[in-house]
Amino acid sequence: MSMFYELMMRKKTEIMYATIKGSLTENDGVFSGFSPANYLSLDCGTNTINKWEVSIDFSYTNSVTQNYNGLFSQYSPSFQIYIKKGENKLKVEINTTTNLVIIDLIEGSSYNINIKYSAGNWIVILTNKGTGNKVTRTSTTSDTWYLSGIFRFGTTQSGSYGWDNTINLNTSYLKIGATKYKLQAVVGYTVVGSPTIVDGVVSGLTQSNYIKLSDKIQNIADWQNLHIHTEFEVSSLPSAAVVFCIGAYNIKFNIRLGNYLYFQYRALSSPNALQTASTNTSVIPLNSVITVDLNCIKDTSAHLVVKSGTNILWDFFANDFTINGNNNFLIGTDISYFGGDNLFVNLNNTYIKINNKLWFNGQQSA
Repeated sequence: MSMFYELMMRKKTEIMYATIKGSLTENDGVFSGFSPANYLSLDCGTNTINKWEVSIDFSYTNSVTQNYNGLFSQYSPSFQIYIKKGENKLKVEINTTTNLVIIDLIEGSSYNINIKYSAGNWIVILTNKGTGNKVTRTSTTSDTWYLSGIFRFGTTQSGSYGWDNTINLNTSYLKIGATKYKLQAVVGYTVVGSPTIVDGVVSGLTQSNYIKLSDKIQNIADWQNLHIHTEFEVSSLPSAAVVFCIGAYNIKFNIRLGNYLYFQYRALSSPNALQTASTNTSVIPLNSVITVDLNCIKDTSAHLVVKSGTNILWDFFANDFTINGNNNFLIGTDISYFGGDNLFVNLNNTYIKINNKLWFNGQQSA
């Protein structure tokens, strides 16, 4: 059982997070721009519950122009939902042998596909959300199918073809046993080089070994509020250590020689240089958990609070702040100048919210 799935079940949360692989277009929870490299990845861990349900809302607004159009898939065991070029049929394919074929898709329509599985019995219901018309197909398989492993929204099982239409996560869900999970998309992280990651804590950070989020700020709908929270420790006095940064001339939070805290940011009134604020005193206690909360309002202000336990190490406010587009979010480096010397960043307690919606929650891109 994966750590994420075990944690999810232990907390009895009713939200399951899918990570954005590559780059997708989102409009209030409705996703488009799917391709073999751009899709939603969902890690359901490993479980032994043989009763589950999948419900997906999608549009069929244009004909299939490639060989296949993949809506939902699992690699092993093989399970996928797709449309084949030249056909007007949505196919639910089980282990490449059993096809539960849903016919008569109508261009320009929105649909819901609901798949219920229980102890070898399959029920597939396709509903036209405009007309309310439903088509039902059933099947029985001798194999036991668990809702587990990696699922992908917007691509085929082979990963060769994307979904030409939209998928609405707002009204899609998974149900495992008696627990129903709403779906929400977040970006994941990718590992660059070879930093050390143990139980979600990353160390060995350098200019060539670091963490990079798999999407960019400008690919999220125009933001007004940005909240960054992270947790780290310093094992010994660093020569320089970048905790996180956003692009060039935007944000950099780091520790400099002497254990000083530095916050560099982009001012709307001076867009071509980083403004620098510093504590100018040695305030970072070694081998202690340090929390950072940065709350920003676009083109207005940034409020940074750094704590060791309940002790506030730094409370800084800037009233001239902004972020421009096309920005990578990096943890443990700024690539050009510094790495994460003697730094341990806890990804389990790192998250980013954009416009009060969770955007990153410490997950790796599946």
